[in-house]
Amino acid sequence: MPEQKKLAVLDIQSLKTIDHIALPGRPSRLALHPDERLLWIGQTGDKEEESAVDIFDTVSGKIVAHLSLPQGHHEFAFSSDGRYAYATSRQAGTITVIDAITLTKIKDITVGPQPIAAVFITQEQNLWVIEAQEGRIHRYDQEGNALDVLTIESGLGRQN
Repeated sequence: MPEQKKLAVLDIQSLKTIDHIALPGRPSRLALHPDERLLWIGQTGDKEEESAVDIFDTVSGKIVAHLSLPQGHHEFAFSSDGRYAYATSRQAGTITVIDAITLTKIKDITVGPQPIAAVFITQEQNLWVIEAQEGRIHRYDQEGNALDVLTIESGLGRQN
């Protein structure tokens, strides 16, 4: 329910809405943590405070954390052990590293224009962030330390 800034909570068995959770921004992306308990709700908006992630506990039915994020549409990835979460912020050109155990922000990393996707590569134990406009893949270790940058093809994202 993006325009109403709400999350509808459904009972999957009955397919009925059981609650609506008010959010500060418009929900734009959902990601379920590997523990399958915490639902990460990315939000966007016109105001700085609307760009955030709320973390919803699917067992208690409550928001357990709210973290401000840099401006933009957010995509999420998680480390294979579930210790870290990563959130892209498309308009700000950043990736945020989050401690997924304590639910606290560790750091924001400037990537470049339009980070459109993030994926954690289990075999390599590192994070790949795809930055579309310049056509680069930024690789980081799971703590968010830069490893290298691969150049592929520029112009994969929307041109401004």
